[in-house]
Amino acid sequence: MVIKDLRELKITGHRRVWKPFMEKYVVQKLVEVGVFRGENFQLMIEHNPKVAVAVDSWANDGITANDAKLSQDRLNEQYECFRAMMMHKGVHIKRGITYEIAKEYEDNYFDLAYIDGDHSYEGCKKDLIAWYPKVKRFFIGDDYDKSGVRKAVNEFANNNNLTVHELTRHGWAIIK
Repeated sequence: MVIKDLRELKITGHRRVWKPFMEKYVVQKLVEVGVFRGENFQLMIEHNPKVAVAVDSWANDGITANDAKLSQDRLNEQYECFRAMMMHKGVHIKRGITYEIAKEYEDNYFDLAYIDGDHSYEGCKKDLIAWYPKVKRFFIGDDYDKSGVRKAVNEFANNNNLTVHELTRHGWAIIK
């Protein structure tokens, strides 16, 4: 039923409309890893969860993948714009190495984690390993059409005896 509901989420402007899912499954604590400009995150928090955490490096540092090849100045602008948009929404914004930030949270803290950060195999793998223990129920991500992401997700699932469900719009999900 959960996978059916995820696959049937309405898509508007290349983004999932999350509110019906979040309300139906009472998602009160969520994290998005890899926020970029925040369009998906805004849709994920429309139901006003108790805890909403946005995690991204917004860095052109050679450590994390900068898929869009943006300058550090442009990434700083993105971060400041996102911060301004979220100012009065009670969102916790964490800027830094995404897999390191996971250490700040206890295991089984989040109802849902959405992984859309580093799309390289190594970067995605580190995020999967770091964030999976932090999730109680829904471990979901994007860009399953990118070879590094697909390889990391499939390998992680195989190594942990988990099932990966492919979603529309290049998504993937692991349900705990």
